[in-house]
Amino acid sequence: LPVETQQLVRVIRLKIAARQLGIAAINIVKGDLVLTAAAGTKVDPQRLVNLLAQPGSGLRVTPDHRIWSPAPRNAEPTELFEAAHELLARLATH
Repeated sequence: LPVETQQLVRVIRLKIAARQLGIAAINIVKGDLVLTAAAGTKVDPQRLVNLLAQPGSGLRVTPDHRIWSPAPRNAEPTELFEAAHELLARLATH
């Protein structure tokens, strides 16, 4: 597949994973991945608290329902997609 098509498929897969977890948006802001939780998010609050408490996690939550996580520095788009998928997987209940 052409590179553009591959990237489009990655975007669609990421959006599907985000929607299943109740994440309304994923952005990169000042070197961080920023997830915006929708009103009906399925992120388990206790799981989020446990992740926040892990030393070196770099996670933080803001009152506007955003979850901030450091993004890989100088990353290629593929690495950013992988980091976003990993963050979603860490937030998902198992």
